[in-house]
Amino acid sequence: MLTHLFWPGVAFVATCVAAFGFRVALFAGFRRWTGTPESDSGFLRAIRVPSLLWCVVLGLVAAIQVADDLTMSRRLAERLGMVLQAAVVLSVTITLAGVLASVVAAASERKSMGGGVTGLARTSVRLSVLVLGLLVMLSSLGIEITRCRTTSWSCRTSRWRAPSSRTTTCPSRAWRCRSV
Repeated sequence: MLTHLFWPGVAFVATCVAAFGFRVALFAGFRRWTGTPESDSGFLRAIRVPSLLWCVVLGLVAAIQVADDLTMSRRLAERLGMVLQAAVVLSVTITLAGVLASVVAAASERKSMGGGVTGLARTSVRLSVLVLGLLVMLSSLGIEITRCRTTSWSCRTSRWRAPSSRTTTCPSRAWRCRSV
């Protein structure tokens, strides 16, 4: 029943293993080149977790390519493409959040700011980037947050009328607004 997913699965596992091996070698080479342990390098700390996701994304690309060559259904190809886009957006978001938090920490250490200010600034930057990344990821998955949010805000001053037969989670589709 799932025999059509065997070769894409093999491609996924093989590519992930090769990417993980390359990642380990790259991290070891970078540590040797800089002469600092991983815990001291802000760059390595910032890309440690996202690089794992990059390895999985490479595996997904290989699996999608093999499955596409084996005449995968169009619907499955579209779904896998959306998952791939979401994984790339998530990876970039986590990377940017880590790198910008490291930059804020380094800048605040140079200016001799207190530890509480540094922690608050790092958390604020990281949270802002993660929220924006989440919105972009939801948009790439086809979920439109802005239209739902603006519609519900503009309908607060009006009367609500119950939907006829359709039900969705977005207020712009589930409820119709009438002016008072």
